[in-house]
Amino acid sequence: QKPSVSYTPFFMISLDIHSAKINSIPSALHAYLNTAEEIDYKQGKAYKSYLLSETPFYLILHLKRFVFNAEMQSYEKLHKHIAYDTRLNVSANLLFDKRAMKSMANADGKKNEKLKYELRSVIVHDGDYVTHGHYVCYCRREQTKMPS
Repeated sequence: QKPSVSYTPFFMISLDIHSAKINSIPSALHAYLNTAEEIDYKQGKAYKSYLLSETPFYLILHLKRFVFNAEMQSYEKLHKHIAYDTRLNVSANLLFDKRAMKSMANADGKKNEKLKYELRSVIVHDGDYVTHGHYVCYCRREQTKMPS
């Protein structure tokens, strides 16, 4: 069995937060990037997982707060607290070094490297249903000195 590497450009990551184990942005990102999903491939099965290689200047994370209820045949809002900080450090085991063709957690001299992001804004759905509510955006202002 030989690993295959595909590169897919992205500007946003949709994170599934329904699992009881997921209670923060880092845990949701870790679950997304560390979970291997079984897929049909040629005449057999393969496993697909994700690592970050070329990361965007601005990282957009979308939390999947609407889940399908098969019994009701409709979507429901997931009311769950997800913790986040103003800074996000993405550890080396979630990063992929294209030149070395391996995880940065296994790359020599790069074990302690992290990708760092700072929170700029949060968009929130204010409402109980998929079809009702408003989206509100909260943005951080830059710390600037007023001229004297």
